[in-house]
Amino acid sequence: MHGSKDVDVYLHSTSRPIFEDCEGLRFAPLPDSYKTPEIEQSANQWNQIDDFKWLKAEPSPHFNILPAAERVSEEVWSRKIPGNDESLDGTLQAVGIRCR
Repeated sequence: MHGSKDVDVYLHSTSRPIFEDCEGLRFAPLPDSYKTPEIEQSANQWNQIDDFKWLKAEPSPHFNILPAAERVSEEVWSRKIPGNDESLDGTLQAVGIRCR
């Protein structure tokens, strides 16, 4: 990921996720409703994030783990965002985010 700002990222990654030139990122695991049997069988390093612009021992200030209480609920993922071919605007509206 490169050049992003204020993004919540839900992912499953078999390798360490990498970003550069970003700020305000928040990471969370892929919702259960999007997991396939293949994904369930593979290693998940969603929270082993590398910031290529922060090579110090202390944690990067450019990202955080998204607290569980602030994550989109499983109900929303499975009922309001069924994974069909809706537009991004439609998906964002379904979870209460207005597009600019």
